[in-house]
Amino acid sequence: MRIARFALRLSLLLACLAAPLPAQAKPFKRALVLTGGGFKFLYFVGMYDALVDSGQQPDLIIATCGAAVAAALIQGEPDRDRRLHLLQSPELLQAVRSFRLVRGGVRDLELLIRKVSRYDTGWRTGSDVIPDLFSLALYDTDPVSLPGWERSFTDRLEGAPHLLIVGAQLDVDPSRVETSRNGRGLYREVYFTDPEVAVHLQGVRSAIGLRYPGSAVSPETITRTDFSVGDAALVSIRDPFLFRPVHRDGTYFIGGNVNLYPLELARHLADEVTMTFNTAFNGFERLAIRVSLGYDMNQRLREITASPVDRWIDATLAGVKQFAMDPRMAYGFPQLFRLRPNLPVDETLPPYAAGDSGYRIPATAELTRRALAAYDWGYTRGLEAARLAPDGRTDHVRRKTARNFGGPPAPTP
Repeated sequence: MRIARFALRLSLLLACLAAPLPAQAKPFKRALVLTGGGFKFLYFVGMYDALVDSGQQPDLIIATCGAAVAAALIQGEPDRDRRLHLLQSPELLQAVRSFRLVRGGVRDLELLIRKVSRYDTGWRTGSDVIPDLFSLALYDTDPVSLPGWERSFTDRLEGAPHLLIVGAQLDVDPSRVETSRNGRGLYREVYFTDPEVAVHLQGVRSAIGLRYPGSAVSPETITRTDFSVGDAALVSIRDPFLFRPVHRDGTYFIGGNVNLYPLELARHLADEVTMTFNTAFNGFERLAIRVSLGYDMNQRLREITASPVDRWIDATLAGVKQFAMDPRMAYGFPQLFRLRPNLPVDETLPPYAAGDSGYRIPATAELTRRALAAYDWGYTRGLEAARLAPDGRTDHVRRKTARNFGGPPAPTP
């Protein structure tokens, strides 16, 4: 009898050991990953509101690069009506004017192209150097002041989503520029967030550092809870060669391009992931990322779009000239290949008839037009994803090419 009881207990113990362990619960139900966007960041606000209206409000927003500005506005002004008013306000116009194009002339661009080409040769020949992200930057940044910009990550309404903004710590200073890299990691991913999220980031390693071990991105990551949402956004937008790194407390920080598509991070934190599906990088943008971070951003994008995502929002940028605020190239003597700002300015229309004094359109009116066009565009894309893109489908994505799509080809009709 004792032998039979012992055998029964042993069989029950072995059965328990053999049974699969339950999956560890993730801290968030639904993450919204907003990526990139540059100066066209206003459409992300519309995407978020569309998901809320569709009953798919995220409890975590992860944002990179220009999308970090939109995420900061969402947390900084949680009331939708006031937030939409802010998008059209003189305060926002003053904020975008804080980004001043100071090095967009012919000689500036020639120098930048020569330097980036030389950095690329270094990577190709195994003699890469630390790029000059300081003196070659095209923009300067004046202080930015917006409602809610100085909010901490913990200062949010009950039920509002948590926020995580991706940036990078630059582990060199200007004195090391153009010295040999010697295979060292130059950048560490930084996660700006609140302490409640930070608890779940302990031991998280960089997907970029692991996936591309020869790159300049280290596997180790850093979590910071002492930045305001606005200051974190100002770090995340700092694309290499566009903005100089932020200097704070003896440390330099650069932008969210270090991991522009943080899908692995979202999967670590949330059960469901909704993510923007982006356009591929063009020639110079792709080259600038490669010579600074040491990996191909379009290859990374293809890998991401081939990965399981619960819901894709089409952010491929068809028809966005109506609300773009990115700098544009001016052609013709004496401004051949000169960048010029593309921000709203006061405009005076010519007189309609003799004796008329003309009509002045203030810059705020043009900002309102662009802001509403961007918001409506994002809102429409968000609703589309909520209704037409279940189970990771990408049928609705308008611009899928070999450069930005790594999934299977679409079936032949």
